[in-house]
Amino acid sequence: MSWIEDVPALARLKSTEGVESVWREIAGNIYSGRVLQGLPKYIERIAFAFYDVEAAQIPKAIRDGDVALFIAMIIRLDQIERAMTDAGHTSVGEHAPILYARHIVEGMRQAAENQLVAKGGAWPPTSAGSSSTG
Repeated sequence: MSWIEDVPALARLKSTEGVESVWREIAGNIYSGRVLQGLPKYIERIAFAFYDVEAAQIPKAIRDGDVALFIAMIIRLDQIERAMTDAGHTSVGEHAPILYARHIVEGMRQAAENQLVAKGGAWPPTSAGSSSTG
């Protein structure tokens, strides 16, 4: 499964099932009382996005080169982390689930980008061939 093994953050996962399992772990950690305690309600909705993406979709998104999915998740992690900091949750222990998730999701983003490039695509998208609005 070179699409996994080529990215150090994912190499230990070894299989599609490993990728799915770590996604479920991330979703559970992010959408937990430990992370969300004392945060605004909108952050709970942002965190729930990790549950909205089914674990089986993750390996497919990587193989398809769906870089944008992972970038969106990284942005959500940034929003959650900012809200944690603003709420006074500043210890490394409190941020550990976010830091771990960011490491893994960034690895997934890199794997998706590798797949996209292997299929002839590019990230970030180039303007060549795009329509002009002006």
